[in-house]
Amino acid sequence: MSGRQPSNLRNSMLNILEYRKAALAKLSLPLADYIERKAGFGKTFEANLESYSRYKLIPRVLQKIEEVDTSVTILGAKMNAPIIIAPTPWHKMFCDNGEKDTFDATSSVGIPFIVSSFSTCDFAEIGSSLSNVWYQLLVYRDKELMKKYIVKAEESGCSAIVLTIDAPLGCSMCKQVSSGTDRLEFPIHNLPLFPHDPAVPYETLDEYYKKYINSSASWEDIKEIISFTRLPIILKGILHPVDVEQAIRFGAKGIIISNHGGRQLDGAISSLEALSLLSNDFKNTIDIYMDGGILSGIDIFKAIALGAKAVLIGRAALYGLIVGGQYGLVSLLNLLDRELKECMHMTGCADIKSITRDLLHPHNGASRVLDAA
Repeated sequence: MSGRQPSNLRNSMLNILEYRKAALAKLSLPLADYIERKAGFGKTFEANLESYSRYKLIPRVLQKIEEVDTSVTILGAKMNAPIIIAPTPWHKMFCDNGEKDTFDATSSVGIPFIVSSFSTCDFAEIGSSLSNVWYQLLVYRDKELMKKYIVKAEESGCSAIVLTIDAPLGCSMCKQVSSGTDRLEFPIHNLPLFPHDPAVPYETLDEYYKKYINSSASWEDIKEIISFTRLPIILKGILHPVDVEQAIRFGAKGIIISNHGGRQLDGAISSLEALSLLSNDFKNTIDIYMDGGILSGIDIFKAIALGAKAVLIGRAALYGLIVGGQYGLVSLLNLLDRELKECMHMTGCADIKSITRDLLHPHNGASRVLDAA
């Protein structure tokens, strides 16, 4: 990848953990707490990190590799790396230009960006050509309201719709606020891409979820939503192989293996473990993406070896934005791409399709847990 970045960010951060440290140091305590928050005792979050340590690389030598190509075709379009920016809310809380900075960074390096329905920027403010943008929604009670916002995404040039299906009660982390005098107030009104109906008012996010989100959604609801649009529907939040079968049956074009970054259900299986359970038949039938615990290009390599077409980064993307806006995110993405290329070269892979499961050795590895913020 490439993309312009200021000289003070080039090679200044050696890994994502350094971005994390620098980012959290710039934030108020409540906002840093929100980014790093984990459900329950953090067991799912820790499992996401630990799962990568359970696979060792088996290098290949003398493979006559002159250049490494990390490009991949995603939904029919060539992208420069198998990385997608996950939907995260309220980017203007983290950088001056909000989602526009995120879009400019991803456009610069040539990867997709999933815009959250909690975006602080409207589509027109984000950019004029949104072919690498996907729009994320929860599943709503009011299907016509959903359809209105899906049509808005279509008309703005978005190339896919992402349905988050693992938060039937809303995002538990957004409902919590820091105690004490430093309370974090989440912006939940006047958000341009946030589905709402003036006839259904709400005061708090918890009230919004109760009034708007369909907590008893079914696969038939997904089938109906798919019928609303010509755009491919990607389902985010699947972990069970039977649900992958259902996604295929009901017409989804892709799935995102995800446990919501360990922010919803504590004690759930890690995303990488869930990915490893899927057969090649699934991987040859539907596009499979995954998120959770990605800290390096080597982690990306392992996810691809286990069957992911691409990975999503959420917290890590925010770290880059906080450190340096558009250019901070470009710098972080180039770091991941560089690490991935080095790993591919050392394992004998000249391109993404050469990354296969036989290059990994499963074992009971040591834990890899982040220090407290």
